[in-house]
Order: sequence, then structure tokens, then C-alpha cells
Amino acid sequence: VLSIPRDIDFYYSSGGFHSTETYETVMINAKENIKLIFSTNVFKTVIKGNRLMISIGDLLKTALTKSTIIFMSSIILAVLFGIVKGIFDSRRKKDSTLKLLVTLFPLSIPDIFSVVLIQTFGAFLYFKGIKFLGLGPIMYVGSDSWIQSIYPIIAISIVPAAYIARITASAIERVYDKDYILAAKGKGCSEFRIIMVHTMKNALAEIIAAFPNIIAIMFSSLVVVEVVFSYKGLGYYIYTLNYHAEQGGRMGFIVLLLTMVAIYYGLMIITSILKDVILPDAGEL
Repeated sequence: VLSIPRDIDFYYSSGGFHSTETYETVMINAKENIKLIFSTNVFKTVIKGNRLMISIGDLLKTALTKSTIIFMSSIILAVLFGIVKGIFDSRRKKDSTLKLLVTLFPLSIPDIFSVVLIQTFGAFLYFKGIKFLGLGPIMYVGSDSWIQSIYPIIAISIVPAAYIARITASAIERVYDKDYILAAKGKGCSEFRIIMVHTMKNALAEIIAAFPNIIAIMFSSLVVVEVVFSYKGLGYYIYTLNYHAEQGGRMGFIVLLLTMVAIYYGLMIITSILKDVILPDAGEL
């Protein structure tokens, strides 16, 4: 697709549709792109345009580091917050309907809406001079400082955290009235011990089984979050190079996109293997 000239056009003539570019031209471009990708000089190719003057190799290293920071941090935040929220959402008490609705809300709206809400919140705090988590005021766009990764991390983790919370709550609800739970209550076990020792085992198993889906959810948000927050990771440069770079942008776009694709499928394979090893019967969950 990237080998198709951008100025291509289609028109109707003599009873059929025709294009301004030939099939041979597209194939020649494709062969040249493939040769360049697998050449030793691809990472030395210099990208110019949109205030950029950097080699593809250096750009890839910088962007990959920034994306890895927010992606891994988002996974940790989503798992920790999701499990805690799921415990409180479980219907161990009759007043959990509102808490459950709060969890379901992020799952029922488009990702871009939740991202914009976080950025609007960050902009409000910044212009009001209010600190967030004792830091700041934090600039709500950019990636010049490590603290500017806080809002993107939160934005990426919202949907998977809600997903994990729902899984945790459902797992707890299914076993909370089982005989062995009632027996534990009868022996005087505290609610905290019952949750952590007896019910969380099932919840963690279901979270591990759903981890490939969680990775997919987070990857779908990564590009959107980085573009909206101008956080200069892989997603940001994939968008920028495709539209704004003048020289070397197309090749940089291909290299960064293939890198993200390789990472995505690598993580999917790893999480799927771990799921099958740790939970051989996960398909029945």
C-alpha cells in the first residue's frame, strides 16, 4: 500500500475505470522499498522535515524507549488498579451498583473520548497552576520531561483497568457463595483473607487468560494517545512521518510501523504461550 504513489487518481473512460499510475510503477516502488528495508543502510537514512533531522536508527531508538516506558507503566497501573477496583466492585455488599457503573463507563465509550478527557483534565490543572500527585504543574502535551508521561500512562491504562476490574469482580462473584467460602467464613476468616487467599486465585487465572486481549486493547490506544498528547514515541512518529516528513519519511514510517507490528505479535505470542503453560485449561474459563 505504501508503494502506491500518493498523487494517484482514478477516472472513468471508455466504459471502464483507469488510474493515472500503472501496476508496473507500483511494483517497482514495492521492490525498491523492500530492498531498502533489508539493506544495511536503512537505519542510516536521514529523515528531514517537520523540524526533524535525524537518522532512522536514532529515531527508532528514541521513540521505542519512550513508548516502552509508557506501555509497561500502563500495564502495571492497569493490573494494580483493575484488581483493587474489581474487589470493591464485586457484589459482596448490596451497595455496589454505582461502583459497577463507574467501571463499565470507560468500556462503553470510544477510546478517543477518554483520552481527551484526561488531556482536558491535565490542561485544567496546568493552567490553574495545580499540582498533580504532588508534581507539577505538569505540561499536558509533549515528552521533554519524564513527568509528562504521567497523563499518557493514565490515558492508556483506563480501558484495560476497567476490563481487568470487570474480570476480577465477576470471578469473585462466581465463587463467593460457594461452600468452601462459607466454611471459611464460619471458621472466622476475615473478609480480607477470604478475598486474597480463596477468591483471588480464580480472578488471577482469568486475568492471565485474558492478557492477550488486554495487550490488544492497549496497543489500539497507543497511537491515539501518543498523537493526542504529542508524546514522541512510536505511535507519534508513525503518524507524523507519514504525513509531514519531506525526505526519508516514507521509509521511516515503514521501519517504525514494522517495528510496532513485530512487538505486538511478539507480545501476543509470549502472552499466549504463558497462558497455555500456566493455565492449560484457560480455554474453558
